[in-house]
Amino acid sequence: MRGLVSGFISYEYSFENNKKLLDYRLEQQAQIIADYFLLCKFGLKLWLGRRGEDREVSYVGPIDDQLNANYQKVLEGFPFK
Repeated sequence: MRGLVSGFISYEYSFENNKKLLDYRLEQQAQIIADYFLLCKFGLKLWLGRRGEDREVSYVGPIDDQLNANYQKVLEGFPFK
């Protein structure tokens, strides 16, 4: 369940231009962390099943062998840097 005004704010994100976590909007930061947790804890099959419009996973980029590495790159230094 998302906040009251979340219908007006996009949580969608993709990995681009060597962005780090703090380069994304606050809503996207929270979504990136939540999506990565879901991927690590429950695996790719469940993560894919929860991806898309009105679903839990808001990632809209390509799905390839670099997905996990891309999350790790964006989250590098989190939560301390």
